[in-house]
Amino acid sequence: MIKEVEGHRVIDEILKDKEQLLLTLMDAIPAPVFYKDKDGKYIGCNSAFEDFLGRRKEEIIGRTVYEIAPKELADIYHKADAALFHSGGNQVYEAVVKHSKGSMHNVIFHKAVFYDREGILSGLIGVILDITERKQAEEMLRHRIAFEKTVATISRRFITLSGFDAAVNVSLEDAGRLCKAGRAYLFQLRDNGSIMDNTHEWCDSGVASEMNNLRNIPVSAFPWSIKKLQKGEVIHVEDVSKMPAEAITEKTEFERQSIKSILLLPLIIENKFLGFIGFDNVKSAGKWSEDDVTLLKIMSETFGNAIARIESEKLIRHMAYHDALTKLPNRNLLIDRLKVAMAHAIRSKNIVAIIMLDLDGFKVINDSFGHQTGDSLLKSVAERLTKCLREGDTVARMGGDEFIIVIPDLFQTEDAPLFAQKILEVFRLPFLIGDHEFYITASTGITIFPFYANDTETLFRQADVALYFSKLKGKNTWHIYKPCTT
Repeated sequence: MIKEVEGHRVIDEILKDKEQLLLTLMDAIPAPVFYKDKDGKYIGCNSAFEDFLGRRKEEIIGRTVYEIAPKELADIYHKADAALFHSGGNQVYEAVVKHSKGSMHNVIFHKAVFYDREGILSGLIGVILDITERKQAEEMLRHRIAFEKTVATISRRFITLSGFDAAVNVSLEDAGRLCKAGRAYLFQLRDNGSIMDNTHEWCDSGVASEMNNLRNIPVSAFPWSIKKLQKGEVIHVEDVSKMPAEAITEKTEFERQSIKSILLLPLIIENKFLGFIGFDNVKSAGKWSEDDVTLLKIMSETFGNAIARIESEKLIRHMAYHDALTKLPNRNLLIDRLKVAMAHAIRSKNIVAIIMLDLDGFKVINDSFGHQTGDSLLKSVAERLTKCLREGDTVARMGGDEFIIVIPDLFQTEDAPLFAQKILEVFRLPFLIGDHEFYITASTGITIFPFYANDTETLFRQADVALYFSKLKGKNTWHIYKPCTT
């Protein structure tokens, strides 16, 4: 009898040692491990599971998942456990669990049922593998690949500039959606960089447009941000409410637009500040990743290059049709506009006056005071002539001190001298050039379309003949061309 009691004591000690060994092994496993009985109550776990839930074993053992996790998650886990008990064997599935720190984690559950000595199902054991970091890395990689593809697509859109506006709009939408912004927009500068306009904008659903409120804005109105952008700096404000005191103007405007965080990237090409693209978060404050900022910089360079090319093409076209000194239309543009006026006159049965103007005594001023003074005088004359005429009239410089004015939509010949006289009136006041006052007059010659010619070159010759007779009459007057009759 004594030997039998001692035998049971030895067996109990061995079992206790094995249980302790099992608990030690369980705690040595870095992944959370738990096991439940067939009723779904926890009957054991390791330290990692305690840490994961933020609860001690005493708060876990004997409880069900509904006492541990939120109901929406507990329903998922309970359903999975029921399926495992029904089928037996093993189970692997991915789920989301709430960590003890309050954050949601992506995990993989590995579960298996176990049986007692009689082969009756007793419960299940589970291991949790936290794959949150792996998921985040995969998501970052997918996001980066998507962003790179988007930037490449945006670059291809601007190979040609024929659809610039459409390309900007769809590119802002692509980038805005990808970086989860509320608004994405383009600001461009004009008037020698003194004025900026919000020219293009994309807004996420539920986000109000601001483009119509952001036109004709002096760059001086936002000194803090413009100064940084002009230097080529990226402005990345994670929380608008915490902007520095020197940015009070910008902070006030951003808050008016309900902006929580903002990213502004300058458009600088060949050291010229052309504008900037921006991304707003209006639903919640947030931070753009370094990868996002890097790729958006590439996008801003693409926008900047496209805008610079457009400006270059505009300049080339302007130079082809305008006088370099006075910026008035040159002979090429004058002929184009005169042909349009002539065609309109034929349809409307009106007339067109062509007035050739030559400055009296300009050569003396140019020779005596130098070409720089002469050039300044020509520019002042061009400015006065432009101001004294109607919007649809054309003043062109033909070269030297010779100008041609086209007056369309006249009803009768007698109207032409009235315009000529109005033109001569602009020379009554002196021209102030530097420290000198110049009193100068002009002679004009007039021809009328369609009376004596129906082509531009003949009309110019007729106006030149009329101008010659004005000079013979003593200058500072006008003369209308009429063909010689014999």
